[in-house]
Amino acid sequence: MTGTNVWNSHEKGRLFPNATNTLIQGGHFTVVNGSDAQAGAFERLQRHVSTSAFHNSAQRVDPPRCHKNTRQALMQEIFNWIVGDVMRTAWIAWLNGSAGSGKSAMSQSIAEECILRGITVASFLFLRADPTRNGIAPLVATLAYQVARILPGSKELISRAIDHNPLIFEQSLESQINELIIGPLRQLQASVPWKLLLIIDGVDECNREEEQINLIRTLAKLLKGQDLPLIVLLCSRAEHQIKMAFNARDIRRNLRRFILDYAYQHDNDVRLFLQNSFREIRETHPMSYLLEPDWPSPIHLQEILSKSSGQFIYSSVVVKFISHPRTHPATQLDIVRGLRPTGASAPFAELDAMYCHIFSQVRDLEMVTSILAYMIIGNNERMFHIAQFLGFEVVDVIAAMADLAAVVMCHQPTIRFLHPSLSDFLLDPSRSHKYYIDRTEWSTRLSVRWFENLANDLFPKFIDNTVVYLLQNAEGSAELCTLIREASAYQLWHKFPDSGYYRAYLGCIRNMVCLYGGETYRVQLDAIVRYLIQTRSMPARKVRHELEGNNILPILRKIEREEFHLMARIKLWVRRKLR
Repeated sequence: MTGTNVWNSHEKGRLFPNATNTLIQGGHFTVVNGSDAQAGAFERLQRHVSTSAFHNSAQRVDPPRCHKNTRQALMQEIFNWIVGDVMRTAWIAWLNGSAGSGKSAMSQSIAEECILRGITVASFLFLRADPTRNGIAPLVATLAYQVARILPGSKELISRAIDHNPLIFEQSLESQINELIIGPLRQLQASVPWKLLLIIDGVDECNREEEQINLIRTLAKLLKGQDLPLIVLLCSRAEHQIKMAFNARDIRRNLRRFILDYAYQHDNDVRLFLQNSFREIRETHPMSYLLEPDWPSPIHLQEILSKSSGQFIYSSVVVKFISHPRTHPATQLDIVRGLRPTGASAPFAELDAMYCHIFSQVRDLEMVTSILAYMIIGNNERMFHIAQFLGFEVVDVIAAMADLAAVVMCHQPTIRFLHPSLSDFLLDPSRSHKYYIDRTEWSTRLSVRWFENLANDLFPKFIDNTVVYLLQNAEGSAELCTLIREASAYQLWHKFPDSGYYRAYLGCIRNMVCLYGGETYRVQLDAIVRYLIQTRSMPARKVRHELEGNNILPILRKIEREEFHLMARIKLWVRRKLR
């Protein structure tokens, strides 16, 4: 190929700008304008930054932060660790808690407080719903960019590292941290005194579990030497894979744990938040003149507090919904309390989205749903009883519930909801959709299971009287009614230690919508009355008193007639023998 002046002198991007009568023979040439090769190192760094992951990003409108005068004890513990008021034994800290406990608010408040105190801090906030920060790829570049801005001299060192290795952003997480953060900081350490805190929030929001584990292990490995004034605060839910990573022997030696649990009296914090929020609504809302001076009542406030159970997400969602400027706060509160239809309103949309995502991660949804249904409808939290009732091993129950660790505590001897509002979500089809637990359907299924267990003598180790709860909303299907009629009073006696349970049990059967009229009820009533009189030697008057309200008088009269005729036959037989 021959050419003279491949580009005119005024053209941008000339290959040989000062050459004339150029002769080029063979080969392939590629010119890429605006590529990383032509851009400056710091510009290349910026292209890999997630701007929405900063704690002060403009894209995070009104980010969550701790309400004034709340979380004070825990905040003080964390700052003692950060500033080194106590002897430092850990260069990594893990702030963990259940879903909605306020971890992101804590990390935001810590970052802002660090700036006020003159502590150098860089942050990254994972968010699963944001494709620019739901993976590990932009993490190091985002942190390195902040370091370059806040530590004098670090920008030149980071740029030099990128120039030396232009493909650094395509390499492993460990290589990126080493070359873009640790390396420059080591060079800077000799000339400028500094202390740096890295805050990485929402580790569980990183899409891939392998990346979550790799991040923890890599940071622990790089900070193992404890020879840099660099510390890292990681915030996440206590998911099982994250627990395992932090429980590794070589990591836990260099780890400080902060747990958002009941040890910090979070109910008091939530109460203070609600009181202040409702006071602000009364003072600032456009329709505040329509509110009573004492609105809301202490009872209504306590209802919200009870549903919050120390978790800020429920109370914050309620306050946000009630305080909407174009609606009447009292009306909105009635919607929250279920006294008015929601209509187009979705008071718990944010909470429901969190629950739906958590349930979308459940592997054995059928097993988990059966466990939750028995807990809610059977009013039973005892792990061993739940496992035995449903025919599972305890270890199977623990394994199945592991996917709900963010909202359910599964620890011997009980399974407990961390969010009382979870049962409201599951029992409302408009909120839970495919995760909906139909109370009538599950009451019937679980009642059938109870009577099958009774017939097969599968309750040998404990008294299980949950059938009273199960039957309250059950339908009298053919299968269930048959099982009830076949149940003997002797079998029931082992489950019902006193007559009060018989009364409740019979009341449930009488009120049950049944395909067979009152026949099922009459058969069971007759069997129980006879059992109490004959087997437990209770006089008829006492039986009538114990089962008052169940219309047993006809049965007692029938038994008396039978006894009269029996005695008459015995007397006749004796007379014949004596003749």
